[in-house]
Amino acid sequence: MGMMEMGRELVELKGKKDDLNARLRDVNEQIDRLAEPLVSAMLQETCTKFEVEGRVVHLYRQKRAKIIDGDTAGLATVCIEFGFPDLVTVNHQKLGALARNEEVMAGLHPEIASRLEVTEVVEPRVRKSFS
Repeated sequence: MGMMEMGRELVELKGKKDDLNARLRDVNEQIDRLAEPLVSAMLQETCTKFEVEGRVVHLYRQKRAKIIDGDTAGLATVCIEFGFPDLVTVNHQKLGALARNEEVMAGLHPEIASRLEVTEVVEPRVRKSFS
């Protein structure tokens, strides 16, 4: 295969890739539009999962935490002051793990807890059925 043939094939493949990426963006937008009403319907029906066409649609819940107003210096000062120096260098992943640990969250000094915003994200997921 010569240079020109390889170049043509590359151009053709890049075009196909661009088309597929555009289709993928469209599908992801459709999924995003459907996710919120599906979660609402499932919560209203107190349904955590159901099976459709051999797949299980289920609710995925995740607690996340962030520092209110991005005041990392203020949080660091308060953490040191109240005996939690390990929290001074916490990244977003560690904050999320902290938020998911209810025992640790309950043990935090109120001044530290008041500087953290904990939210729960609920989204629909699809997996293979195990039955």
